[in-house]
Amino acid sequence: MGKLGPEDYVPRIKRMREQGMGLDEARKQVDREYLLNAIDEARNFYELRGVMRSCMEKLL
Repeated sequence: MGKLGPEDYVPRIKRMREQGMGLDEARKQVDREYLLNAIDEARNFYELRGVMRSCMEKLL
């Protein structure tokens, strides 16, 4: 998986929708890919902390 940026968000959802996936399911899948990629790309503890905070805000 390559680096994902905010500019990739909508096109990825559109591609998944074209493949027959529902809107909510496509959004969840792209969010999941984006967050997992952000965790992998974190260069230090503070970046990882920011990603984890973002995850928790989505959950809570």
